[in-house]
Amino acid sequence: MAAEIRLSDLPSYKTAVFAADEGQFDVARDSYRKCIATCRTAGAIGHLALLLQMLGDMEAEAGNLTEFERCHAEAISVDPKSPLPRFFYARSLFRHLRNAAAAEAELGRVESMLAASNFPCDDEELPLSYYEREIHDLRAEIGNAKEP
Repeated sequence: MAAEIRLSDLPSYKTAVFAADEGQFDVARDSYRKCIATCRTAGAIGHLALLLQMLGDMEAEAGNLTEFERCHAEAISVDPKSPLPRFFYARSLFRHLRNAAAAEAELGRVESMLAASNFPCDDEELPLSYYEREIHDLRAEIGNAKEP
């Protein structure tokens, strides 16, 4: 069983978030990596996927698109049965890279997962209504960006 971890209790988490917000990418990167190592060791899969996504988004802001892709791919592989990492990837593709076509393609994958007969895959999964609302909102955001 995974150890219980609260990200807000990790000093490196707070450092990472504030450093990323201030554009101090090297500090944020090192701090995110410390948090990721802690979560790997503890088996905290949900936190691990989230931290990888956050690091990926920070890498996009820093202009490191290869690392953006690598981090999001790893987050998806950590929890492959959950549509949540794929949804976050879709959102990041649009918000950080402004790639509406890629975001839409990823949303299609999320919707396919949601339509599968084995959804939800476990008791910790978010309800279908959450995904429906978030997908709707992201599509509206994408649509609004296309308008002149």
